[in-house]
Amino acid sequence: MKLIKQLETHRNHTVAKTVTYKNVTFPKGFGYFLEALTVERLIPVDRKRILVEGRHVWVDGIGDGFISLQTTKHPMVQPHFAGDVTVAGNKDHLAQFDQLLRLYEAQYEGATMPEDVELKHQYHDTLNPALWDDNELKPAVKEKLEKAAEAFVTSLKIDDLAVEDVILTGSNANYNWTNASDVDLHVVVDYDRVEARHGDLVAEYFNAKKGVFNTLHKVMIRGHEVEFYVQDSKEPHKSSGVYSLTNGKWNVEPEQKKPSVDDIAVRTKASEMMNAIDEVTKECNQAVVVEQLMEKLKKMRLAGLEEAGEFSVENLVFKQLRHSGYLEKLSTCKTRAFDRELSVEDEEWSHLC
Repeated sequence: MKLIKQLETHRNHTVAKTVTYKNVTFPKGFGYFLEALTVERLIPVDRKRILVEGRHVWVDGIGDGFISLQTTKHPMVQPHFAGDVTVAGNKDHLAQFDQLLRLYEAQYEGATMPEDVELKHQYHDTLNPALWDDNELKPAVKEKLEKAAEAFVTSLKIDDLAVEDVILTGSNANYNWTNASDVDLHVVVDYDRVEARHGDLVAEYFNAKKGVFNTLHKVMIRGHEVEFYVQDSKEPHKSSGVYSLTNGKWNVEPEQKKPSVDDIAVRTKASEMMNAIDEVTKECNQAVVVEQLMEKLKKMRLAGLEEAGEFSVENLVFKQLRHSGYLEKLSTCKTRAFDRELSVEDEEWSHLC
């Protein structure tokens, strides 16, 4: 049993990682935060604070399956504590610790607080005047979008592709456009027909071709970048504005009715997701963790669209993350993590020599 205990203690130390939060304050009190750590079994009940080389060590329990917790100041003696907090433990413990920091409204350098989130969503009395004359698409814009769609379809390299429609959707087909809004151009096809002729990898193929085309080409329409997409004709498309380039008319005409938006909820959720992305992208060494967060964001957005539409908190948060560069940051991190997992780093290579 003693040997097993020693092996477990060694394993706990081996997998432990350390994170330092700078200039932390605890508006609800550090004592309540410690109790929460105890309830969540991150620190033992019989914790004892000791002073080691000017640092307050609240617990050093990594070997016993807990966390290690140190502060540069005494938070309970100094109510306006603004010292550093260093925590060490396995990745699950660190994730729990980070969640509790947010739950107890701890503030620290590097964290995005709700009040720091600059809301991007807007609502206007008219459609984007750069693209529309009242509710009619400007002829020059329509002509360029048709040519762009034709070039995109050609790039798909499927000779017998039966395009059912080419639609303009998203913010630039509605009253919630901004100067940073993309022009969402969707080529609508029947996936079943294509799969019957070319196999069942059609969705992956279209997604890959779309990614390559959007990466290689930057088509701009009056200051707005065109985003190309192949849409299955049977795919539920939850948008209150859909304009058919093929037919020159609205499939779904948007209604000018200012929505009620919970800005506080959007800021709170957006800051939570921004901090989660910042944490995941610190090292970019686990592609599966990044993929899990990306999938969580995708499901969050879809749930919001299904329940409350385009102006749901979840969809607005997703757009906030996209406009702020956080989705691109996550995607870049996923690629880096994948590459690292297939590579031999210098340190690893030295052991093989």
